[in-house]
Amino acid sequence: MAIKSKVPIIHLMEKHIHPSKQVNKTRNKIKKNLDALPVSQYSMNEAIAEGRDLFLQSMRKLEECDILHSKVLPGVSAARLTIQLLIEQVDTVKEEIVSIIKLLWPSIIAGDSKYTSCSRREAVFSSFHKARLSPALQDQVQAICSKTTKGHTSSVIQTTITRAFFESLLLRREKVEKAADDDTNLMMDKTEENVLRYACGYVPMALSRQLQRRGAAFHTMVEVLSAMRTTKEQAPTFLSYTTEWISRENRGGLYVVNDKTYLFFRRVEHFVRLNQGTLIYQNQSLKQIVIDSILADRVALSYWSDLCSSLTDNSALELLNMCIKLWVNIRGHSTARQIIEEYRLAELKSKRSKKGIRKELKECQKKE
Repeated sequence: MAIKSKVPIIHLMEKHIHPSKQVNKTRNKIKKNLDALPVSQYSMNEAIAEGRDLFLQSMRKLEECDILHSKVLPGVSAARLTIQLLIEQVDTVKEEIVSIIKLLWPSIIAGDSKYTSCSRREAVFSSFHKARLSPALQDQVQAICSKTTKGHTSSVIQTTITRAFFESLLLRREKVEKAADDDTNLMMDKTEENVLRYACGYVPMALSRQLQRRGAAFHTMVEVLSAMRTTKEQAPTFLSYTTEWISRENRGGLYVVNDKTYLFFRRVEHFVRLNQGTLIYQNQSLKQIVIDSILADRVALSYWSDLCSSLTDNSALELLNMCIKLWVNIRGHSTARQIIEEYRLAELKSKRSKKGIRKELKECQKKE
């Protein structure tokens, strides 16, 4: 690695500001960040193009439901027959499927303005339950059933069909594609993951102590941070290999985070590594770039929204900013020390490679 004569380490980190003075600055950015949250690019036109297949998929899934194979519940045989006819004659109801998608779409996108998965889910299903009671949607579902069964279908069966199709549309739109993390330069080995799990426990511990001193207004945040800690021995999971070092070193005083918290910080570390190398010699804010990257990453947001399900959107985003900024500060100091050490070694090596004055004089005399 080539080391410049003057390493501008100050550009790696922003000037440190005490967390209590950052609250107002963070809150001013919350509205802007909420407006920039990632929204699925799956559109209504794409849903209409796939409407037949999605409807068929939802009916087949409904057909395999255990309740439709019950021999005790009344009306099960009629519901099973209706679903079988819808599967067989799906091509005859394409127009009605398109109309249903158009009526359901406002409910599908009702949660786009929300931040946490809980608030999104609440907005989506609140809108759906209003939509399913509308006469327009009920008429379209009844039309589908009438075309296939040639008779009247009970409202319970219609509601079941509507719900199954709605969930199929919702899952299709919210499908999370695999993140492109196959860059071998960014992947961590077992030792690095153990160190990461050990180090990231400092963030919720430090923030919890800071927020406790600020008063009762931050009590809910403190509870969320406290819930990130694992206090009891957990059953082995697929991430147990990341706790081997902690298990050997812990004597009861370490702040050990749970799996979901660790997965979130692993995503944060991914974006730190992704952007850190290009920003060392540039006057840019690594903190803000990592925050923007996390807000655009649906995987990281799903982890964070699960951790902060008890917080409002504004509070969850405010706490997210605090955690990421503190983590980047920690990583920035360690990276700065590494750069300084590499610079010193390079300077020492260059000094050793230079010949002494006496040796140079002797070589000159020999040449003469």
